[in-house]
Amino acid sequence: MKTIQASVIGNGAVENPNNILIKKSDIVVRFNKPPGEHLKNYPKTDILVISNSSKQTSKLLNTRDYIESPPFRDAPKLVFPYSQEVIQRYMPKPNLFSKIRGRRADLTNQCIRAAISTNKEHEILSTQIYHDVCDKLNIETSHLRSIFPSSGIMAIQGLLDKFGLNIQVHAFGFGFQGWKHHKWPAERQYMHELATNGIIIMHE
Repeated sequence: MKTIQASVIGNGAVENPNNILIKKSDIVVRFNKPPGEHLKNYPKTDILVISNSSKQTSKLLNTRDYIESPPFRDAPKLVFPYSQEVIQRYMPKPNLFSKIRGRRADLTNQCIRAAISTNKEHEILSTQIYHDVCDKLNIETSHLRSIFPSSGIMAIQGLLDKFGLNIQVHAFGFGFQGWKHHKWPAERQYMHELATNGIIIMHE
């Protein structure tokens, strides 16, 4: 069986020479709202990972410019990294004022409606994958409601779990910085361990 070549492209800097590798990929994975400069040379998106527990997502899905943007418009599949069980059990909940303004922690149903209305396949990553990633990042039980795996690490683990040895994941644009509730040093360490063991290839 042919090994699937997958490019998982975070929203950090991507060096121009890497565009050649991305163009050769069978699967191109992007996240939320990819930077415009990422799309100039190779706009293809096969899977768009959309965080279904982010206030930014609700705003994006209600914006025509986003729905008509190449990454969303052209992606045949949307992936949502957090199961509804995970969101209910662990994710931060909006305060009363935010609730009155319409803020919700769980945007899964809104994401699914967006997928259906645009004729896209969709997938929700399982609670088991989430717990497995938490274990790999050494997120202790007492911190499960304050530290959360990023959608990037979830997407990579989802591909590895789904395709096993039949996929070669290339990771681009992972800067390991952003929201303070992600465990960035541990994510960097875990991905470098995967790279050291030949499971993924890091392009930094």
